[in-house]
Amino acid sequence: MKEKLPVTETPLKRIRPWWYIPLAVAASLAIIFILRSPPEPQRIFARYHDPAGDAVVQAYLQDTRGESEPGIRQYRQGNYERSMELLSLRLSQEEENMELMLFYLLSAMELDRQDELLEKILYVSSDSMDLVNQALRWYGGLALLKSGNPEAARETIHPLSQGQGPYRSDARKLEKVLLK
Repeated sequence: MKEKLPVTETPLKRIRPWWYIPLAVAASLAIIFILRSPPEPQRIFARYHDPAGDAVVQAYLQDTRGESEPGIRQYRQGNYERSMELLSLRLSQEEENMELMLFYLLSAMELDRQDELLEKILYVSSDSMDLVNQALRWYGGLALLKSGNPEAARETIHPLSQGQGPYRSDARKLEKVLLK
């Protein structure tokens, strides 16, 4: 009974503690690289695209303005294809109507067809910095981001970060994210 049993070495005892150090360093470096990699344009877009919470868009969706325009009313109801059809007809008659262009762009973005009209919208919205043009510039920049062109998106929203308006703070934040 007092006999000593032979001691067998387990596999865990064979591994020396110093083997854990390179493993820990490699895991730490992997986590750092993952966290430091630039975010994907689609994730950035999803973070900043919020027409439902945008005061400028909501002002034009109110009953007093939005109900009088069938294209805006269709956008409000979620009928984006029909909204684009109606707004396209009106825009062919009133090329300089920025409100209609804004909702045309928003409808196109919902249908993932923003590439069709980006150049026209960004050209028109570059003249003035009233609220509708600021909204056009903001959503035009987001459309460029959604299309996979973050550099052009940053250039588009840059004037918003310099001036006054409802998009100033978001434009500054988005610029910092796009510079990474």
